[in-house]
Amino acid sequence: MSGETVAMTAARRVALVTGGSRGIGRATALALARGGFDVAVNYREARAAADEVVAEIRAAGPRAVALQTDVGEATEARGLVAGAVEHLGRLDMLVSNAGVIEKAGVLELTEETWDRLFRVNVRGAFFCAQAAARHLATSSASASPFTGTGPSDFTST
Repeated sequence: MSGETVAMTAARRVALVTGGSRGIGRATALALARGGFDVAVNYREARAAADEVVAEIRAAGPRAVALQTDVGEATEARGLVAGAVEHLGRLDMLVSNAGVIEKAGVLELTEETWDRLFRVNVRGAFFCAQAAARHLATSSASASPFTGTGPSDFTST
């Protein structure tokens, strides 16, 4: 890294926003960038939308990267956190926004649909948080992305 890149990395906090290409995730990524964060924008399928968010963030000054991942897969969730750190130099905050909804009623909900909902909405959030916590527990980050916790809370005693 050049001296300028190191200084920029040290001066800016980095956020990873899952599901950051559309809707609430997009709005969150843009708000974080306006607040001085560099942002890793995660998407699963909406590459063009993620690229638009990244371009808008970069136009305002912060660094940004789009990272394609299916957060419902634990290995991909771990790779997502590693990718954010690799591209932006650090990680200070995780916004677990990725999620899917199903408009079927309880009586129509299939086992396959339930498994997909659970995989993304629960497993995805958990494994992204776990990967972020593991990174923070071994980094020099002084702040925690989890309300009410510090790095020592990420491991059992």
